[in-house]
Amino acid sequence: MVDFALVTAGVASAINPRETVMITPSTGPSAPNTAAQRTPTFGTPRNAQAQFQRLSYNDLQQIESSGINIQGARFKIIVHGPIDGINRSTGQGGDLVTRIRVDQTVWKCVLVLDRFYGTHGEVRWTSAVVTQQDAAPVFQNN
Repeated sequence: MVDFALVTAGVASAINPRETVMITPSTGPSAPNTAAQRTPTFGTPRNAQAQFQRLSYNDLQQIESSGINIQGARFKIIVHGPIDGINRSTGQGGDLVTRIRVDQTVWKCVLVLDRFYGTHGEVRWTSAVVTQQDAAPVFQNN
């Protein structure tokens, strides 16, 4: 299997350079407090190389068919490594991506479009839809 992200990386980066982002993985909701409310929890942040791209027509079709009602500013992101979107069955709220060297905006991964796995089963890159968040969340680490 050919890793097209690797093959096209030089040309794509000349037009739309990769950037270092901080990925904060969602670990699901906290235990309920005394008011029976839960808050999102997150794991240890890590840095990764990523490229933000405009959504293509096919990406928009895939979003529509997913049944997820996504509002706001959206981009496609290609991350070198794993990133996870919203998973209602496990309660995970989607990983957060912070553009640490650009403008400090925080983006939530809402839908994974594609993953490419290496020969040993490791995730080489992930293509996903991210939505800009209004404000950076207050992190509660698990």
